[in-house]
Amino acid sequence: MEIVLHGIGVSPGIAIGPAVTFGLKSLDIPKYTIGDPDKELQRFRSAVESVRQDLHALKERTTQEIGARNAAIFDAHIMVLEDVVLHEEIEQRLRGEKCNVEYVLDDLIARQSSVMESLEDPTFRERMRDILDVGKRILGKLLDTELESLEHLGRPSVIVSHDLSPSDTAKIDLENALGIATDVSGPTSHTAILARAFEVPAVVGLTNACAHVHAGDQMIVDGGKGVVVVRPSAETQRHYEQEQRKEQEQRRVLL
Repeated sequence: MEIVLHGIGVSPGIAIGPAVTFGLKSLDIPKYTIGDPDKELQRFRSAVESVRQDLHALKERTTQEIGARNAAIFDAHIMVLEDVVLHEEIEQRLRGEKCNVEYVLDDLIARQSSVMESLEDPTFRERMRDILDVGKRILGKLLDTELESLEHLGRPSVIVSHDLSPSDTAKIDLENALGIATDVSGPTSHTAILARAFEVPAVVGLTNACAHVHAGDQMIVDGGKGVVVVRPSAETQRHYEQEQRKEQEQRRVLL
């Protein structure tokens, strides 16, 4: 049955294709007592350094693809890694609670996430998303786990996610990424900026798209009007295919 969702169009264009859901898996975080806080602290610092190298490489790649201005987004992530308060809180809790660093960091991220949900200022909310993104990357290193990635979609697809981090968006498989639909974010978010730079149709702020979409569902993303259609009827699909052809022809003429 056709479902029409309304959000914020942040990158124009019409995308039509099957859905691929992303970011719905959660990391399994262990909790155990530690004997040597210094050893755990060293594990944390090593993970931070590894993430720093990854972010510098991602910034360089993004610079080459869409320019230094857009790649500067990752400077905020690198700053988070160097946040003295974050490092001090991790060390204090390791020494005070004697719990493994994965658990301590995950708990800290959860608390930050809770704070983020209460913020109205989009600048602060984006700052919190940077912290969550970096925290997840550090957890991946600590757990020696390969995080989900959009680098290899396998086939042309519409990406559906609760949220996409800038690093997820920057590594996107551009040959197969037809469109993006997310439950959260706004027009000034880093994800929206990158989607526009990559010219991938995108609608954000849909609230509950993930609840309605299953992997493989046919999707339509209208990034100009902020509309997403899940499992469109044959009539709706024909209409958007016609609109898509018009857009493509206008683009061809302009080029």
